[in-house]
Amino acid sequence: GAITCGANGPTIPTETSVVWRLPNAEPTTEVIPPNGITRRVPEGTELSFFARRLRISNCSVGEYRVDSEQDIGTQVISLVNNEEIPYYRPFSTQSSIDSFLQDNLDTNNRLSIADNQRVFLFELGEEYSLNPGPAYDFQDVVLLTEMTPVTRQVDPIDGV
Repeated sequence: GAITCGANGPTIPTETSVVWRLPNAEPTTEVIPPNGITRRVPEGTELSFFARRLRISNCSVGEYRVDSEQDIGTQVISLVNNEEIPYYRPFSTQSSIDSFLQDNLDTNNRLSIADNQRVFLFELGEEYSLNPGPAYDFQDVVLLTEMTPVTRQVDPIDGV
């Protein structure tokens, strides 16, 4: 994804994390590195994701966090295989949602991913309102997740 401080301004850094809620255990939060993360977790583990806009010194916007459970529909969109990519006009000269997903689109601009994958689109530049401004474009963080069930018991958060 991409987010800038104003039109053609400096890039605002973001951070995406996963929250693992293992059965009968306290939640664990882990930052997702740019090259992704793979973990084996026991059956019944619940996952959620959040993205944060980080503060930078040469921009007046502050830190802002969006959660894939609490903010679904207003600040987060979740997509599965064969869904049409929503169109939101990208802010200023930023790229559109479909440009970030081009390797995962079919010829009809529908998402082409495996059934165990899901895409989350996060809006960090502007909060939802009935009349959103031009920065409301859902491409600040684009996260492709893959969840494969395991058929045997594994140690919690096994770093595989």
